[in-house]
Amino acid sequence: MKKIVTSETPLDFMKKVSLFILLVLIMISLSACTPRPLVGPAGTTLVRSNKITHSYYNNDKSQMIFSFEFTQELIFFEGPLYSSYDFTQVNNYLDISAEFIIFLDSFDYIYYDKLETEKEYEYLDLSIGASENNYNLVEVPVDDKVYDVDAFITDPSGMRIIFSYTEFYSNDELIIVPYHITFITHELFQEESITYLGPNNEYSEDGVKVITYTGLLIPLPMVVTEIHNSYPNKVDTDEYYDKVTTEESDIVNVTEYACETDDDINCFERVYGSKRFIVYYATEEEIISFYVDMFNGRYINDDFVVTNQGIDFAITFPDMDPIENRININVCIYK
Repeated sequence: MKKIVTSETPLDFMKKVSLFILLVLIMISLSACTPRPLVGPAGTTLVRSNKITHSYYNNDKSQMIFSFEFTQELIFFEGPLYSSYDFTQVNNYLDISAEFIIFLDSFDYIYYDKLETEKEYEYLDLSIGASENNYNLVEVPVDDKVYDVDAFITDPSGMRIIFSYTEFYSNDELIIVPYHITFITHELFQEESITYLGPNNEYSEDGVKVITYTGLLIPLPMVVTEIHNSYPNKVDTDEYYDKVTTEESDIVNVTEYACETDDDINCFERVYGSKRFIVYYATEEEIISFYVDMFNGRYINDDFVVTNQGIDFAITFPDMDPIENRININVCIYK
């Protein structure tokens, strides 16, 4: 198992604020006159399941790219975004702790960001399994320190996961109290078709060009920030994978498709863009090793190429003034 561990201060202030808000919601629900353990935070849906999953929505297609199966059914809350799960004091704390220890052990690349709580605890109130009107809390002794943890994970699908939880030891046994899971994807957009519509179409009184894209999932290290996109992919319609621009054309109500081979005719050549990311807490050598291990990283001539979901990406390291614990990378489709 290859894991990077840190006990430094949090990376993302806004994420900590979100976790604090979630904790406040939990505290409010616990202190209400009539407990309602099975009512989650606003906008969430109660789920009873032995697995958590995530699907990647790509144009009009949906592909399940992540699934983790627990050994037993758990209760949790999905939403408000489809890419997140919330956990509150409803499951037996020992059972759910054991499940998430297994969850963390199932990944090869994790960056742990730990923050020791300011308050010292002799015990924490945790549930032994909530009913509809009772959290059924017990006092669980704390051996020493209590930590709020964010685990930044890269999954073999190329997706990243942020898992937020509290951890401590009780009678020499590690206890994990899960709070929140978020799934994060980054993508490059590849043009698939261009449709020319005449005036008075569904988008405009003028003639327009509608470009339809496919998303290509970029594999990334655990802790990154997207800082630059060289090819605009912000859409102008309600459809996430369509871009509409005004264009008068003698050709109307015609759709052209991207060339797939050099022999294709009556097609258009795709324009490929790139994205730039900051990778935190890793050296260039560690990033290369990560890609070799996870995504078949290899050199083709002078290009460092990685593969995800059958798509080859070129990774480059632009010459920039070095900043401690930060490395810039550019990602583009390899051709």
